Amino acid sequence: MPAVKKQKQTTAANNTPTEPVDILSPYIASQKKPTYWLWIGVIGLAMIIFGFWIWSLSLNLAWFNWKKTPENNLLKQTRTDWDQLFTAAQIENQKIEAEKKIKEIISQIEIANTTTTVATTTTSTTINTTTNN
Repeated sequence: MPAVKKQKQTTAANNTPTEPVDILSPYIASQKKPTYWLWIGVIGLAMIIFGFWIWSLSLNLAWFNWKKTPENNLLKQTRTDWDQLFTAAQIENQKIEAEKKIKEIISQIEIANTTTTVATTTTSTTINTTTNN
């Protein structure tokens, strides 16, 4: 099949061939301003969508009302439980230390009593021995 050649367009006034680009150049020039406005509209709409997305995200994350969120209540409860746990543990440790100190004091008193008893026993045996003689 033979290749079909495209015929060049000619103007009616002078019968000279013209290129399609030459014919479209006034149209292309007239479309630059609407294209500019189209891109401004697209960018503006994208900025509006992005702005609403940020606003919605901020509401969902409750940045403005952190004190009313369940997460904050959970954090407060955890802090309270943590403080109670360590306060109870601290009191228990103080009781254990007090018991140890009391046991030390009692053992020192018992040691002092036993040494006094030994001395008293020795003295009374010496006195008994001297009086019996």
